[in-house]
Amino acid sequence: LGYVRPNNVAMLALDIVVYVLVLGSIGVTVRKIYRLRMNFFNAPLNWVDLANQSFFLCTLVFKLLLYGLTSSWVSTPPEETEFLDFEYVGFVYQQIANWNGFNSLLTWLKGFVYIGLLHKAPGKLVNTITRSAVATTVYTAMFFLILWAYAQTLYVSFGS
Repeated sequence: LGYVRPNNVAMLALDIVVYVLVLGSIGVTVRKIYRLRMNFFNAPLNWVDLANQSFFLCTLVFKLLLYGLTSSWVSTPPEETEFLDFEYVGFVYQQIANWNGFNSLLTWLKGFVYIGLLHKAPGKLVNTITRSAVATTVYTAMFFLILWAYAQTLYVSFGS
């Protein structure tokens, strides 16, 4: 809840650096939207960028909310009549983890795409996966259907 160890302060500094970079990225995106107008929305990577930046802003809101909820409890001893709703604080903290988890997927996806711009091998991999998507989806559905059938059989036969 507080910044009491040096590594906590270092993580706060790195967090600030990340959000400064995100704000810079948002500024670049706004300039691109101004320059390209509606053509900006034709490229799928621009949609990924907008989603990525939106998720960063969502985590920022939850981090500021968490700081607001807990700062008075870390800096000074509480009054006898005050209480901290740990369930709500835990919910806010979990939302930070949830949004960051999904945002990391988008960030790695963007990294993978940018690596594909540097070399042709990732592009070939994506092309191969795209061509086999239908067959792979059917195989995966059949696999989980059979796995579910075995699980249900064992549950019915032997119980929980």
